[in-house]
Amino acid sequence: MANTFITPDIIAREALMVLEDQIISPQVMDTSRAADFTGAKVGTTVKVRRPVGFAADTYTNDSSSDVTIQQASESTIDLTLEKLFDVSFEVTNTQLTTDIDDFNSRLLVPAMSALAEAVDSYALGKMINLGGNVFPHADVSAPNSTADVAVIIEAMNNQMIPMTNRKFVVSPSMQTSLYSISEFVRSNESGRVSPLTEAQLGRFMGLDMVMSQNLSTFAAPGAATTAANGDGALAIVTTAGKAGDTSITYDGGTGSVTNLFKVGDHVTITYNSGKKLGHVVTAASTSSSGAGTLAISPPLYNEPAAGADPGTSGVVVADVDNAVTNNTGIMTGAGSGVAPGSGMTASYSAVGGAFVPEAFALAFVPMEAPMGPGTASAVQSYNGMSLRVMQTYDQLKKRDIVSVDCLVGCAVVDPRLGVVVPVGA
Repeated sequence: MANTFITPDIIAREALMVLEDQIISPQVMDTSRAADFTGAKVGTTVKVRRPVGFAADTYTNDSSSDVTIQQASESTIDLTLEKLFDVSFEVTNTQLTTDIDDFNSRLLVPAMSALAEAVDSYALGKMINLGGNVFPHADVSAPNSTADVAVIIEAMNNQMIPMTNRKFVVSPSMQTSLYSISEFVRSNESGRVSPLTEAQLGRFMGLDMVMSQNLSTFAAPGAATTAANGDGALAIVTTAGKAGDTSITYDGGTGSVTNLFKVGDHVTITYNSGKKLGHVVTAASTSSSGAGTLAISPPLYNEPAAGADPGTSGVVVADVDNAVTNNTGIMTGAGSGVAPGSGMTASYSAVGGAFVPEAFALAFVPMEAPMGPGTASAVQSYNGMSLRVMQTYDQLKKRDIVSVDCLVGCAVVDPRLGVVVPVGA
């Protein structure tokens, strides 16, 4: 290929193609929200509606009663453009007049690798906010059998997560454990080229499995345990617990404990329907004489007892021991009634997740050209991603600078559509 002057427009097109080959988060998350932002900058926020949850009622068609009218209570979540990621590097005239393939290999590939790592670390770090939780082993070890994977699928099914397009993002240690499953290895011997290149591990048991080296960690869980008769055995006060509530009151034998629940802890709540469903804690909660208030996401599901009015007639959370259990961290003394505050002993070395893309909103927002003189720029958007490239001459240091940046926001908009799958440290 003949040498040509490499402009910001050429760099932007090439950079976007290189980025697509290396990044994971836009491939597994919904990226359709960028159009909601106009004239955006860091800190711009839009409201995203969460779907309404209903329950089916049984109607006796004898004209003796009216149908049950359920409240369509919508909630919203903020999607904020939190990050402006940038990679800037010095270039020479020789580099700007070289073959584009040479420019790619020497400069763009390492630059986009750094940008992909930053975006994935940020976006995939949101998986801790998924509402469900899966702990295949008491020690929160990586799934290493078909039975462990089946537990993940069961949790997704219990949350009524759609069957199609399910994703499972795993850490390197999880990948190693999956390779110990003979059925998994056999199912991935086709040798087909993956749309996510080497990150794609294949499809197994209804899950598209993807490995990322950029999963987040999670530390300092709350003090509540999952011990059957320990300080995690909490009951719900019967004046609370309606469908759509974003907080519940609890009462149990915890005594006065600080940090009983911390932000990011995952809890299981027993509903009157008999289901045990996962939620994530959104505000720290302490216990005073065994009672407190717990803020949760997603809001309570519409899961009344059999035969109960799903619209207005009562609590949907069971008033029983162990109605709320904190699943975060590694259990110690399970079933032995460990002392309050001593139940959680470990952090997560990686937080994976199983979900459908609609659980997340990931927005790459196109940015405007800089207004200052002496800077050439170009913006390219493709397949849910957008990059801006600027080329500037630094008069003070007598050098050309190329900057590649992107404006990104990510949030879990529907926590019901995914489950957290962590690995203990």
